[in-house]
Amino acid sequence: GRGGQGATTWQGTEWHRAPDMVICETDFATFVTPKSRKRGTTGGDMASFSPMHSNAASLIQRKGGAGSATLPLLPATRKNGIAAARSSSETWYGGLCRQDLLPAPQGGRQKESVSPCTPTTPHHHHRHGLVHSSSPGERFRSAARTVSTVRTVAGAGRTLLRGQQRPSSSSGCDSPKTAPRSPPISATSSQDPGSPFLAKRQPSSPLPGLFRDLCDGSGCDIERVEERGITATQLRKLLSHTNKRCQREQWQQDGVRLTIRNVNLYQTVDNVIKPATRRRRCSFVELIADGAQPPLWFVSHWWGEVVCRFVLVIQQHAKDRRLPAHAPYWVCAYANNQWNLEEASFTDLEKSSFRKAVNLAVGTLSILDEASACYKRVWCCFEVWVTLSVEDLQYDMYTVTSEGFAVGIVDGIAPIDMRKGRAENAYMQKHDRERHFPLQKANDAMSVRLQDAQASNDTDRCYILNSIIGSPQLAVCPPNEHVCYEELNTLLRARFAAAAWRNALEAGGSMDLYIGSLRNSTLRQLVLDFTCSSAFTDEAAAQLAAALPQSLEVFRLGLCGCMRLSNTGVKLLAAAFGNNLQEVCVNITRCEKLTDDALAALVRAIPTNIRKLQLDLGSLPCITDWGLQCVAELLCSAPHLEDLWLDMSYSANLQDAARILGNSLPRTLQNVRVVLVGCPWITSSDAEKAIRGALEGCEANIEVFADDTAV
Repeated sequence: GRGGQGATTWQGTEWHRAPDMVICETDFATFVTPKSRKRGTTGGDMASFSPMHSNAASLIQRKGGAGSATLPLLPATRKNGIAAARSSSETWYGGLCRQDLLPAPQGGRQKESVSPCTPTTPHHHHRHGLVHSSSPGERFRSAARTVSTVRTVAGAGRTLLRGQQRPSSSSGCDSPKTAPRSPPISATSSQDPGSPFLAKRQPSSPLPGLFRDLCDGSGCDIERVEERGITATQLRKLLSHTNKRCQREQWQQDGVRLTIRNVNLYQTVDNVIKPATRRRRCSFVELIADGAQPPLWFVSHWWGEVVCRFVLVIQQHAKDRRLPAHAPYWVCAYANNQWNLEEASFTDLEKSSFRKAVNLAVGTLSILDEASACYKRVWCCFEVWVTLSVEDLQYDMYTVTSEGFAVGIVDGIAPIDMRKGRAENAYMQKHDRERHFPLQKANDAMSVRLQDAQASNDTDRCYILNSIIGSPQLAVCPPNEHVCYEELNTLLRARFAAAAWRNALEAGGSMDLYIGSLRNSTLRQLVLDFTCSSAFTDEAAAQLAAALPQSLEVFRLGLCGCMRLSNTGVKLLAAAFGNNLQEVCVNITRCEKLTDDALAALVRAIPTNIRKLQLDLGSLPCITDWGLQCVAELLCSAPHLEDLWLDMSYSANLQDAARILGNSLPRTLQNVRVVLVGCPWITSSDAEKAIRGALEGCEANIEVFADDTAV
């Protein structure tokens, strides 16, 4: 490839030119020539080529078709600190291999690039790391026996040789982990005095030529399995490699032709992961990573899922969560050593690589395949059970729609939903994004039965089920029914019911499955948002009231802009509140049909042991001081209240709100936020004086917002 800085395609091969050099690779050697070398200069006398002799000029001759091509070489020279064999002619043989070599970044890790010796004719074969040729020319064979590949380390100022005997390395070795590791040969070794290729012998690339496109680095050793996450960028390279090979090699499974659209992880392991890691006997992540990659997210999925759909979901999840391209995801097939699965400690689930990876991550991403088979696999159920049983771990569910795009239901508000800043806008963005989630997938998940889940290895199933029920004998056959099974079943069903409730409501179908799944659960936290939903009527409020579990401790309900909701619906919801509530957040802003009766019913249903209360009552034209007095009664009777958020903005009929609140605030409060903007009878000075005066002497954070002047 000549001319330009980018890639050049020549005789069907794409070439990339590095800033200082041109890469020329034959079946037995790679030669690096200075980029500035002019075409057509003569090379002087020709001699047999041997890179171990400094004063040898050489001629490499290959027969090819109707004629032959020559690449005369001059003795090695240095240019910009890089030892290189200089070419006197840039006439290249047409069957050269592709090579990518770029200098290492400043202050970063050196990047190595090496090409394999791949014979292109039946006269060439490999034996013990050498390439032999039956083609004419003893000088050609002498060169081939001496060196199989010249490898240049960009930016290192040396050229490396790969011969028959190679030392191992803790990073990037191509031998099994149990192989002895010998020190590299010094550049000043007497074995090759005066060589133009003065360099240390280095471990060869961990990747055979067939798998060279999987990574740019030389691999590494990562001792802890839980720190072997894989990034979206690395997954895309794997997908590209799989696409090329399944087409070229015409992969088949049970007589069915495999393409990138139907290759699953089982086939990827058999055709890519295990062959690529055969020499090193390591995990796939260790083969392609430059160091430990602790996971940000744990991925729970079925191996039968199509790999291209899997990668599509990972990319969409990273986009929704605003994660960088190098954010690692822990995926068992790539993290576990497929040659040594004992290191994953499957027999001790508490110490298994799965459990440790979950503990490192901020949450779990469940990928639902087309048939929702993941919830029929016992490992997937176990991973979700671990996630839901650990406090503060997030749980996201994603799938690929029939139209071919990934969509997910995230735990809470995703960063991508916060583009417009305001919380109510974020909930609207969340709904717009999640409404494309296939409702049937949620219905399938709500029929999960842990005791019916299967595993490829029945021993795993016994270990997992016995671990969940707390049996000390993990290897025995687990019982068919157990109360612990049902706890997990109801927990999973409730999470899906809550996540898909609004979609199901607006779809207009039966809500019986959702009501039963939520009511029979032991959920302690429930967050539902119906902002600006025209489907949330009094009937919908009655359905939600029938589904609220009494175990709730945290309940957040967003009803902002639900114009069809009346006092009747609010009273039904309030009557379903349990006595265990510790945190209540209700937003009924712009629900214009609501009056003081609805507000009174709502606050009187909240238990007095409440610790955090948030009421958004803005833009309610029918709310008066009497309704606010009902709120004040709750505040007076809540001895453990610590956080209060009260928004009554643009309530035109509130006249004495500052005094009412000032006389009712408990001195246990630590954080207070009161919004009275747009209330024409209240000034900011009056509100500040009343509220701060009531909490004088308390170490509380107080925020009061009101207009500067009254009407």
